[in-house]
Amino acid sequence: YRSFARLGQRQGNAMCMFEAGVPMIDAQDRATILNFYDRARNLDHNQKHKIGVLALLCGQQLEFLPTIEDYLFGRFWLALQDGENSVSQIKEIGASIRKYGPSYFAGDDGGAWGYALPLIATQQFETALSFLAEAGGPMGLMQAVHLAIVFSLAHVDLTDLASALPSSASSGSSLVTILLVKYAQVLESEPSAGVLDA
Repeated sequence: YRSFARLGQRQGNAMCMFEAGVPMIDAQDRATILNFYDRARNLDHNQKHKIGVLALLCGQQLEFLPTIEDYLFGRFWLALQDGENSVSQIKEIGASIRKYGPSYFAGDDGGAWGYALPLIATQQFETALSFLAEAGGPMGLMQAVHLAIVFSLAHVDLTDLASALPSSASSGSSLVTILLVKYAQVLESEPSAGVLDA
């Protein structure tokens, strides 16, 4: 348990490991935690939360992922642990989300956002905004337009992180233009689409 005490000392007054600097755990502590992890997997296999926390602390892939949020957190945590290849790992996460497709992420009430949010989290902005505009109906199109404008004003590159093509300012502004034109066409043919439900 000395390893956990050292982690607590390193954390100090921070509310989480991220606030205390780079969330790296030294090799000795990681080996000790890995032993706890292996023991918990073999002896306490029903304690999913404990196994998950130990897996994250020792840099192992999460085996139990009941929600997309758990999946994303676990994958982002591991990407952060690997300082050299973090971007390539985020690209891989985005590719896996695109591979599964929208039907996998469709929830009972999430609508188009069930797929768009994981795409945004993995910096697949063009795919997310295009999907939201197409699958979300007039409301999704309006939300995609607003997000695209905000991203553009904040100088966020709207191309997908994994895009093989080099990004340019014109590609982001063309997506904003395309979405604005689509939204204007919807408003012209269906004026009630611009009215928010109270």
